[in-house]
This record gives sequence, C-alpha cells and structure tokens, in this order.
Amino acid sequence: MWLDIKQWIKRPGIRAEFMQHSALPSQDFIRMADLLSKNAEHLAVQLVSNDNDPVENQMYFQNIKMPAGRRERELLQKQMSLRAKLPVLTTKETTNFGKSFKHSLCTELLSAGFHLSFDEIFNLIQEQKQHISQNGKKVKLLEEEKGKLNIIKKQLMEAESAVIAENYRRAYEARLVLANYFNTEEDKWLSDHFRATCLEVSCLVDTDEGKTYAEAYCNMALALKDRGEYLMAMEKLEWFYDLTAGREWTNDEGVNLHQQASSYLYQIYTFMAMKMKESSQAGKALFYLQKAHERAFEAKDEHDIGEAIYKLGIAYLDAKDPDVAIEHLKDFMAISKNLNNADGMGRAANGIASAYEIKGDTDTCMSYLRMYVDIAEKNGLEQAYSIACHHLGSICYLLAMHEEAVEWFSKAYNISRALNDLQSLGANRVQFGAALAHKMNVLYIKNVQMPNTQGLLKWKSFRTEEFISDEKAEKGGKAKIIPPIQKTEEMKMERKEPSESIQKEKEETDKNADNEEEMGKSNK
Repeated sequence: MWLDIKQWIKRPGIRAEFMQHSALPSQDFIRMADLLSKNAEHLAVQLVSNDNDPVENQMYFQNIKMPAGRRERELLQKQMSLRAKLPVLTTKETTNFGKSFKHSLCTELLSAGFHLSFDEIFNLIQEQKQHISQNGKKVKLLEEEKGKLNIIKKQLMEAESAVIAENYRRAYEARLVLANYFNTEEDKWLSDHFRATCLEVSCLVDTDEGKTYAEAYCNMALALKDRGEYLMAMEKLEWFYDLTAGREWTNDEGVNLHQQASSYLYQIYTFMAMKMKESSQAGKALFYLQKAHERAFEAKDEHDIGEAIYKLGIAYLDAKDPDVAIEHLKDFMAISKNLNNADGMGRAANGIASAYEIKGDTDTCMSYLRMYVDIAEKNGLEQAYSIACHHLGSICYLLAMHEEAVEWFSKAYNISRALNDLQSLGANRVQFGAALAHKMNVLYIKNVQMPNTQGLLKWKSFRTEEFISDEKAEKGGKAKIIPPIQKTEEMKMERKEPSESIQKEKEETDKNADNEEEMGKSNK
C-alpha cells in the first residue's frame, strides 16, 4: 500500500491512529514519523506483512525516491509489489549467502548437534579426493553434488538420532536406504561404504534374534560379488546360510531367507565351477558343481534344480563317466518336460547322445540326436537345429554314411550362413566339403579301377559332380561308363586359352626385365 507521505503526515490524529495499529514501539514510531515529515517530498512508505515473523502485520519502512511521472510511479509500484512477494532472508540465511553448499551443510549439521554425521560426510569427501589424486581419474566431486549430499545428510541425521534413542533397527534401515540409493557404477564406492556400516550397526540390533545381522551379511556378500571378490563373497554367503538355517525368517517380499541364501550360493558355486573349468581344474569344478546341486535343491526352484543337474551331468561327461552323466541328463530331460522347456529338452538329448557315443552305442546315440533335431525344428530353435544337424552329420561321417552326412552338414552349413554365425560357419563348410568328397570318392575309385580314362579326364577338366549322379554305383553296382570325349575345335581353343594368356604374361615380364636392365646400364 503506497501513500503520499506529505499528505498522510498532515492528517489530524494520524500518529495516534498509526501507533494504535502498529507493532513498533511508540518511541521508534515518533522518531520515524519526524524523519518522514522532514523528507516527505522524497520518501514513500511500504507496508509489508512478513509471514515468517511471529509478529503479524509488522511495519517496514524503506527510503525510495518517488518519480514525478505517472507511468514511472506505476512501474515502480509494480516492481515493489513483486519485490514484496519475495521471502525475507533470516540472519542465518544472510550469513550463509555466498558460501559453498558444503560449508553451509557442515555448519547446519554442527549447529544441530549431529557431530557424527558431519564427521562421516567430511571423511567421505576427503576419501574421494584422495582416491582421485592417486588414480588421476577425473570425476565429479561429491561436495559439488547437492542432491547426493542432501540425501546423505537426511539419512545420516535420522540414523544418528536413532542411535541416540537406541533404536538400532531404524538406524540400520536409514543406512540401508543410502546403500540401495547409490546403485550406479560411479557411486559404487558409496554403496559399499554404507553396506559396511550397515553390518556394523546390525551387530547392535537385539530385538529380532539376529535376523538383521544375517541380512547385513547377505548385503555385504552381494556388494563383494559385484566388485569381483568372489571368494570373500562366497564366505559371507555361507555365513548367511548358517545364520538362517532352521529359521522361518522372510524378507519384505515374503521369500524365506534360508532359501534365498541357498539360491545365492547355487549361483556363486556355479560361477566358481565355470572358472575352475576354464583354468583346466576339472576336479575343483566338479566339487563346486556338486555343492551347487545341493543348494539348488534347498532353494526349491525347479529351473535352478534342472540347470544344476544338467551342468553336473556334463561335468561327469567331461570326466568320461557316461553312466552317471546319463542318469543326471535323463533327470534334466524329465524336469524340462514338466517345465515345457524345449531348449532344455534339446540340450538333454544332445548330452545323452554324447554319453552313448562314449559308450560306443551308436544306434542309441543317433536316435537321441534325431530327437534333438526334431525338438529344435518343431520349436523354431535355429541355433540348436544347426548344432543338432552338425552333430548328427559328424556321427554319420564317422560311420562312413556319407550320403546322410552330406545331407546333415548341408543343413547345418545353410543355417549357419542364414544366421551369420561365423563361429560355426567355417567348421560346417569344411565338413560339408569333406563329406561331399567322400561321397564322390566311391564312384571315383570304381572309375579308376575299370579304368574309365575318358570319364576321369572329363571330370578332371570340368570338376563337375558326375561321379555322384549314378545311384547304382552308390548302392554298390557297376559304375556308369562315360563315353570317350570327342575333342572339338572349340574345346581345343578353350584348352589353349590358358596357355596363351600365360605365355603372353611371360613375354611381358621378360620385356619389363630387359627394360629394367637397360635402365640400370644407362644409370651406371
């Protein structure tokens, strides 16, 4: 509300009326009124209500030079009305203005009495700086990220308050929120820090018979696993497994903690087995797979049980123990049928076929391989179909069944080309060619033994597959004798063309050599 001060001061009884409604002391008002009356021509008064102040309708006076023009006065009134809507800064806010966010945050924590929270945040900032100075890797500093510092401050204040109140479960949950919040790769170090502090606080929780302590071990193990420290992670998961044994504890999703521990152990045991297999330590790999098999049954997950049985069967297959391998792989086949898992059924059939191949039972081996082909073809598993055709072609090739070998290798080769599977394309191409050559070899030998010189010369000239076109010869009958070739002039020209081109190229080479020799003499 803007008033002309000169006219307003002259109003009768205005001082008494204003003092009655003003929150200012009477002496201050009289002093201000005298000042206004002396400079009335150059002053205006702004009456502002401060919502942040406990005293309502408090008066504030501001020295402003009133413009002479009407438009200027309206513009000034508009500016001042907008300015009046801005919040009034407190003394604390004014003191912190211009200082860094880190300084303001630390000041706020210390003034509120959260000394442990301040100490932890300060140490985290210094730890990051030290790590950057050692590695030389440029990353955004924690002290410059207001959002992260705010969430850390809030949760640490809550955790410290809970510790003071001896509510350690709430303190654990506050720190767990931070551990789960920082889930990106660049913030992994913060997550690891808060998981470690969760484990420290969980030791103090005595209201749930050790459930919080067990959960903290699980969280710490998962953090170690993400960092690649598998042996330490496996050790902590085994402690988690022991702590939850015989308990009916469940997590927030209703999953039994002991089953969860078994599932995590199955995963890490399987991973360790694959690592041992890569390093050619078959004995240790089999040991870890046996432990994974046990934990998978305790986890009660049908898919994990099937995978554990399959991997164990393949391990026994690699150890040249086909009988035990067949037993496990047939169990895997039954589980895959119950789950309608076509890929699992195909892998089981392929494994059983390999086991019977080791035993020397080729008929059973081929029957399981044909089962693998049928399963892959019916369910549209192109990659599996290519593998099945390749394996079946290999068996037929070893048994000298070259006709069938060519058929299966041809399918495997064409699928590999369609899928652009470079890994298997080369092997399929080579074996397809070898099978074709052996298929042709039967009739070729017969033509050599007859002898059929003209037919052999014709094949030698044109490299056609004429020797595999005679069905009687393939069945063991007499080979078809190819009549002698009548050499025409056109064929003579065709046979001369290569030699003429070679002679011409030789002449050009000799001519270039003579030129180089002459140039060398001239240079001398």
